[in-house]
Amino acid sequence: MYDTMLDLIHFDQTLILPKYDYELLEREGYHVLLLYRGATRCRPYLHFRPLNLSERYTEYDFSELLFECYEGHLEVLSYSVTETTDTITIQTRYALRNDDPLGKLNGLQFSYYQEIWGDESDPVFHYQVENAMYAEFDTSIPNRPLALELNGTLSGEAVKVPLVGSYLCPTE
Repeated sequence: MYDTMLDLIHFDQTLILPKYDYELLEREGYHVLLLYRGATRCRPYLHFRPLNLSERYTEYDFSELLFECYEGHLEVLSYSVTETTDTITIQTRYALRNDDPLGKLNGLQFSYYQEIWGDESDPVFHYQVENAMYAEFDTSIPNRPLALELNGTLSGEAVKVPLVGSYLCPTE
């Protein structure tokens, strides 16, 4: 029997948030809701920051590519929250479908290659993937994260996983 394999990019995020800035409001499903300095309700997520904006390729074009090719969101595969007296630590694993051969990950730089005027090697869209906080009701990869300082780590890795048992075809 042959397993159908999925091409994914796993992003592993660890955020260490000081309690004097952040309060944990709720944990719902795979999402965490925080309150920043008593005023701003926010959620951890990832930001795909465009690296090569130009007159030809605007922020809108970069955003549209994420929506058209990747449905504009990352799946949350798992998360854990640990609280100490001083900090809230949130560890999250995200998945991005990567079955389009034009999308490539190099470290935390994600590039989408597109053929322009017959040149297949012309990289068009370059993004830097970064830790971010977004407003409570943003439901997809938003263009602009909240301007909040974050302490933590982020790593990305292209992987192949069996379809059966994945988030698309859970066995439990």
